[in-house]
Amino acid sequence: MVAKILNLIQNSFPIQERPFAVLADKTGLSEGEAIHRIKELKKRGIIRRIGAIFDSRSLGYSSTLVAMRVPSPRVEEVARLVSRYPNVTHNYERDGEYNLWFTLIAESEERIRQIRGEILGASGIQDILNLPAKNIFKIQVNFSFEEAGSREFQEVRDTEWQTEGRIASSKTKDQAVIEDSILSPGEETREPFREAKSGNRKALDETEARDQFSYTQQEINLIRWLQGDLSIEKRPFGKIAEKVGVGEETVLDMIRKMTERGIIRRFGAVLNHQEAGYKHNAMGVWQVAARVQEVGAVMASFPQVSHCYERPSSPQWPYNLYTMIHGHSKEECTGIAERISRATGVSDYRLLFSIREFKKTSMEYFNDQ
Repeated sequence: MVAKILNLIQNSFPIQERPFAVLADKTGLSEGEAIHRIKELKKRGIIRRIGAIFDSRSLGYSSTLVAMRVPSPRVEEVARLVSRYPNVTHNYERDGEYNLWFTLIAESEERIRQIRGEILGASGIQDILNLPAKNIFKIQVNFSFEEAGSREFQEVRDTEWQTEGRIASSKTKDQAVIEDSILSPGEETREPFREAKSGNRKALDETEARDQFSYTQQEINLIRWLQGDLSIEKRPFGKIAEKVGVGEETVLDMIRKMTERGIIRRFGAVLNHQEAGYKHNAMGVWQVAARVQEVGAVMASFPQVSHCYERPSSPQWPYNLYTMIHGHSKEECTGIAERISRATGVSDYRLLFSIREFKKTSMEYFNDQ
């Protein structure tokens, strides 16, 4: 039952007046029972938050991935300095010479540069990589669960492949075609991950994003509340409506329209992947000289890959494709990377395993308006 709740609350959270009553109806529980179980999942740390996950570019924000080469004795000190910035949403120590990796989101490219400069000045670290996304092949997945006897949910096991996504030679030597990734037969919920958004799309630059979308003050007020944690009660959207100063149905309609426009990537639960059984993750960095579009699409087809980006390379760091790989063990992550390598023909790659998580949170948009 809990497994079904977790699947629904991630993938199909109802944008309705009484969302937990709808979830209860789909799981055979009463509304009160559904609310109680979801509160327990929050208390146990399995659910991090329930709310909107926004596309930062659609809101006119800029973002980048930054890597720093920090002397080992200073990692914690520099990580604390980096994490102080509310613009830093994720901050990890990873193995490798570039050992501190963090994401940075701000209202402009100028502010991004300013924050980077402040961090460099305060830390004295000069060896830094600035890695904004050039192309996005996959972003954000949902974990999938299945029932297991008396346990509330079991860790999702890796599935066997009938055919893995791969690049096959076409009739012309200078072209390649992608064969679809096919999982072994079975219930959809047996997949370790269920993709929420994928497909190649070029990252918007700051001007394009702001030209494409403009927001009323009412929409900005709603965005501020939706980026928080939805209250687990009978009519949570009614509570938000009171804060924004509009009717409940207006809030629901605005959420639906923002989702249709791609401003909201997903509305639902964000889970703690470690509590969900995926205790290991590795950033795969790949050196791909050609066929970037084809290779990126194949990498994104692997369900254990949650994120896949093209980023700029440089002489000191020649890697240009990035994949986040999740598994139950380091060995499992390594095996997945080996399968990706075979499927794409890319042999020049490294896996950077997470050592410590210093910060993981969501960006607060429009908090200065």
